[in-house]
Formats: sequence, structure tokens, C-alpha cells
Amino acid sequence: MSNKLLRSGFQSEIDIFLQTLDKKRTTLPDSVRKEIDKNDKIAKKRDGLVEEEDSPIWKEF
Repeated sequence: MSNKLLRSGFQSEIDIFLQTLDKKRTTLPDSVRKEIDKNDKIAKKRDGLVEEEDSPIWKEF
């Protein structure tokens, strides 16, 4: 048995429909926009550098 994935080039009607829908959609729904904003906010808090001396977490430590 081969580990390679065979690609036939076949596209179903659903695949074609979803690809054209993605190309036509210019704006995201509000729920998707809110989810993206939420994840961006979480990533900024997670990835941002914090000055340990100025942080209230380390004040009484």
C-alpha cells in the first residue's frame, strides 16, 4: 500500500459551489468578525510582553 495520496482532480458540485461562494463573499458575518476579534484580543494578551516590575501580579510576590 502506498503512503502517497492519489489526486484525481475531481471536484464535486459541492466543492465548486463552496469555492464560488468563498470568492463572492466580500464581507464576513458579524458572528465570524466577533470571533476573529476575540481571538486577536486573546493572542495579544498571550503574546504581549509584560514588565514584571510594573505588573500588579508581581507587586506583593
